[in-house]
Amino acid sequence: MSFLCLLAAGLFAQDAVFNLNTTDKSYSADVYALTEPVRLTTLDKKVKTLEFTGWTLIQVWSSCCGAEPEFWNEARAMEEHYTPMGLRCVSVNFENGTLFRDQLVRVQDFLKNHEAPKELYMDTLGYCTDVLKVRGFPTFLLVNEKNEVVFFTNGKDPEGMSLLRQEIDKRMGVTP
Repeated sequence: MSFLCLLAAGLFAQDAVFNLNTTDKSYSADVYALTEPVRLTTLDKKVKTLEFTGWTLIQVWSSCCGAEPEFWNEARAMEEHYTPMGLRCVSVNFENGTLFRDQLVRVQDFLKNHEAPKELYMDTLGYCTDVLKVRGFPTFLLVNEKNEVVFFTNGKDPEGMSLLRQEIDKRMGVTP
């Protein structure tokens, strides 16, 4: 009985408002501009700013999330399929709270058993993930030449990945 009283007192004493939005999806076609440069680090420690001169697909992943074989293979298949059509594919690794050298070792170890993307960078300080508004791993973002994200999805969502492919097909002029 005392447990119920404590529970009731705790519930009624809360000064917080909760909004349980059950319509939130892990993908969106809402366009938003990248207002800051996307700075990344190459595996040989050079800082590079991404320039968007055409359609670009960005894959953001971590060795613990988004590097699972099925998601990794999906990303490489998309890269192989769409690159000849003019889509630039960029892979960005982010390891939260990891020093550069430790992050580099994780990436190198991972690539010993997985196909390397053609264009791979590391986000060593989380700057890129902030600019891109990444909310989870893996995340895929489709960016146009005006530095606008036109579609993003959590790579673990089959519906979002299907819609991403449809969006890329549309932008690359692929007819159904």
